[in-house]
Amino acid sequence: MSFLWGGSKPSKLEEIPLYEIKWLQKSLQQGMGNVGLLESNSEALKSAVEAQAYMTQKLLQALRSCNLKNVLTNKGTQTEETCNSEDTGCSGDSGSLERLADEDHLTSYMHHENTESATVLMNQAIVNQKAVQNSTQWLQNLQQQVGTWFSENFESSLNEQEKKYKSLEDGKNRLSKTCKDLEEEKNQLIKTCREHEQEKDQLSKKCRKLKNKQNQLSNKCKELEDENNQLSNKCKKLEDENNQSSNKCKELEDENNQLCKTCKELEDENNQLNKKCKKLEEGKKEIEKLKEDLDRLSRETNVLKNPAMTSSYGSRSCYPSFNAVPQMKQVRTQVYCPSKSDLMTNVTFELSNTLKLQMFSSNLEFLMQTCDKHSQISRSLPVLVICLNASRLGTDVSSALQGVPVGPNVAVLIFHNKDLHALPSQSSDRVLTGPEYKNVGAIIDMAYLTNKGMNSCDMNNRALETLMEFIKTHSHS
Repeated sequence: MSFLWGGSKPSKLEEIPLYEIKWLQKSLQQGMGNVGLLESNSEALKSAVEAQAYMTQKLLQALRSCNLKNVLTNKGTQTEETCNSEDTGCSGDSGSLERLADEDHLTSYMHHENTESATVLMNQAIVNQKAVQNSTQWLQNLQQQVGTWFSENFESSLNEQEKKYKSLEDGKNRLSKTCKDLEEEKNQLIKTCREHEQEKDQLSKKCRKLKNKQNQLSNKCKELEDENNQLSNKCKKLEDENNQSSNKCKELEDENNQLCKTCKELEDENNQLNKKCKKLEEGKKEIEKLKEDLDRLSRETNVLKNPAMTSSYGSRSCYPSFNAVPQMKQVRTQVYCPSKSDLMTNVTFELSNTLKLQMFSSNLEFLMQTCDKHSQISRSLPVLVICLNASRLGTDVSSALQGVPVGPNVAVLIFHNKDLHALPSQSSDRVLTGPEYKNVGAIIDMAYLTNKGMNSCDMNNRALETLMEFIKTHSHS
């Protein structure tokens, strides 16, 4: 089969492309069709040869009658030799021989044509018959060779190529499906693009409207900027006036501070004067007591001067001790102030004075010891912890008791810096019910004002009574 590929046979079956194999199949099919045609033509030629044989017999009879037997025999031998070498080419004249089948036509033909043309036709028919036989044999051999070669070498490759072809067709179908899907997606995208274009047009219209509004707003902003500039100028003027007024306020504050200093100095002087007045009152009371003692002593001297009275007493040792003056009992307490301030010092000073007067009326001498630190507190004496109610009651009391050894000898004095109508209606011992306040000896509410001091009100009167009882019970002379 080397003639099919130009003299070089391929080394492997995979090297032969698929289109060449299909071309070979088509060429074989065409060759088989040509073989069928040649077979049909050979049968027609056989019938034509038979007709020619029949005609030759008739011609021989006619020639014999015309004394041409030698000529025909010599020409017949020549025609048999030439039929083996010449090609087929006179198959189209079989029809003319069929026309000569009849004796009437043969006689007419013999009269009009010469004997040489008849011999030529016979030779051509014989040559055509042999050429047909040779071609049929060659095609049969070719078919057998091609069939054996295909059966030996190309059946497996054809199956593989067919499988590949089928797989390629499947891939082609898939690609066609994907192409259809992509076309559908493309159509959808076109629709969406159109919708987006419509939205874009709408948005462009809206943008134009917004630009118009922006221009209007920009104009308004310019107007507002002008107004703002005017207002800023006014603000600058007001700032200048404010600076002037602030300077005046500073001057007034300085004057006020000076006045406050002078007021504090006057308050200190007033406090000193109050102390002196209290001392004078105490001295006055002592003077009155001394006067009473002097009156009593003068009476006793008068009695002693009278002899009748002296005789009644007997000896001098029986005289009463008139010089024996009763001594006052001392009461000691401690006061703890958690913070140092002017208000705290004023509160402690006024509290000590009021307690001294109350104790003096009860024939008791009140001695108060101030403790600046909780480490200075003694547990053997009653402790008065001063607490100023500034923000919240619980936080203020807990901060005041921080570090203090809480016990029954500790009393918390809560001073409310409020007017009489703003004082709390409920006592603090009912509000402070936590476990940290159970060990406290007493929780006492008192009213105090910075301008008026400790007023004489029901809260302070009750507080002084409870405080006196607390000090008497927990103090030792």
